[in-house]
Amino acid sequence: MRVITTAVATVLLLAGTAFAAELLTNDEVAVYKKKLVAVQAALGKPPAGYAKDNDEFNLAKEITPAKSKELYYLAVSEVRTRYSGEKLRKAAEAELEKKIAAAEAKGDYEAMNKQLANLQTDGAEEKEPINVTITLNSSESRDIDRDTVVVEKPGVIGIIIDPLEEVRTNLMIFFDPVRLKDTKTLTRISVAPSAGGMEEGAVAGKTVVRNIVITLTGPLEEVKVWAKNVDVAAVLKQIDRK
Repeated sequence: MRVITTAVATVLLLAGTAFAAELLTNDEVAVYKKKLVAVQAALGKPPAGYAKDNDEFNLAKEITPAKSKELYYLAVSEVRTRYSGEKLRKAAEAELEKKIAAAEAKGDYEAMNKQLANLQTDGAEEKEPINVTITLNSSESRDIDRDTVVVEKPGVIGIIIDPLEEVRTNLMIFFDPVRLKDTKTLTRISVAPSAGGMEEGAVAGKTVVRNIVITLTGPLEEVKVWAKNVDVAAVLKQIDRK
């Protein structure tokens, strides 16, 4: 008797419902990046004492047609950004060092010692970094604990994933104008764009975005404040309704 493993069965299912992946054009890839950059802008300024360190984009380069050839399964794109106080701290230290050098040149040792004390105090301050991940066409699914809800509006809900972790907390904000139209009635968030290669999970377009998830990972109070200040309307504008 022949046994088909789950992995093989999945491949066979997809083989019967989809065609080989097609490469996206540069212009199509640029659409995904433009949407991600727009969501970054909607985040607004980071909490006080933080500045952006770097961006890491992971953009969709190909897309899979559905069986009809007129539809496509949604492609995932994301950007990961790290924020910390390192740049601001280094800038402050450089400014203090200039003041120390100026005081020393004047022979003002009292002022120099004061600036040295400031340098030692400011240099000791370290902020736990905040990592931000923005995902287009996420397939996340999470149970909702009403006590962990931070943001809630039509089409949007933000929940704390690790409520007991003060230093490194994951706070996820889900944007989906269809599935999250009325979050008050939901006990589980599910923004998966399609399921098991089903034809109804496909869309008419190669750059369609159906949902967006923003994950903030960092100190609890900082990520909560930041989440509440996100321009929700600007993020929802990046989701295709048709």
